[in-house]
Amino acid sequence: MVYAIFCSVLLVVSFEIMLCGNVVFYGAHSHNDYQQKVPLWSAVNEGIGSVEADIHLVQGTLFIGHDDPSNITLASEYLDPLKNKILEDGHIWNFDSIQPLNILFDLKTYGLSTYKALYSLIHANYSDMFSYVDCDGIFHQSFLHCIITGNQPILHMEHEQAPHYCSLDNSKPSKIDSRNDTFSPISSFHFTSIFGNVQILNQCQLIKLQEMIQESRSSNKRLRFWGAPETTEFWDQLLEADGERNVIVLNADNLPNVHDYLMSKGYNNSNQGCQQTPSWCM
Repeated sequence: MVYAIFCSVLLVVSFEIMLCGNVVFYGAHSHNDYQQKVPLWSAVNEGIGSVEADIHLVQGTLFIGHDDPSNITLASEYLDPLKNKILEDGHIWNFDSIQPLNILFDLKTYGLSTYKALYSLIHANYSDMFSYVDCDGIFHQSFLHCIITGNQPILHMEHEQAPHYCSLDNSKPSKIDSRNDTFSPISSFHFTSIFGNVQILNQCQLIKLQEMIQESRSSNKRLRFWGAPETTEFWDQLLEADGERNVIVLNADNLPNVHDYLMSKGYNNSNQGCQQTPSWCM
């Protein structure tokens, strides 16, 4: 009898652990992901729905690196491992789900040439992995979303021929609602340039935050602040201002922390507003 009760409890606990591990958190972003102990897979293992890869174009090859390029290529660190995982398992995550992963490619070298090299690489070797928009403007979802940040060749991206593999990370507060959500699914702003060097927002700043959230929500877009505090108190302010879990994306370097925080707030695969922002998480 005691053994049966123990086994029942163990099954319940195991099932709860399995459920907790089966969430993709589209309210979190792995900032400077390549600096993680295990780039890419640290985020995937925590279910983080967005990662950042800073890329440099050097003699025709794309390398990972922040201020300067490393000797590690984008293909070897991110694209080839993702391709192998998808071919082997049919999905990216550690559970059976075709939910996509967002990759924010931060172009560190000259925008146009770096973007063209990235586009050519995707088109030649990874086109079946990336979502795209066809010549009729129809969005086709796949395993990965390409989002361009950093030195963005905006005019080129706006006028390039289909297929369009990459969308735009908006970096201008005045442009939150100026582009459709398929072309620009998220806005990312330097926290201190908007709110100053603070750890907690005051009432006036909270009003400004709520206005930005409302503008993003009305445009079906997400909103992220980089260089922001990574504290429970600040995150509480962001999520309270959001309210519906469909706008705010927490910028994080400590991935277990943000995973545990969002789990504690009741995030799951059905309550993150993906219907409102399909080009971010569908």
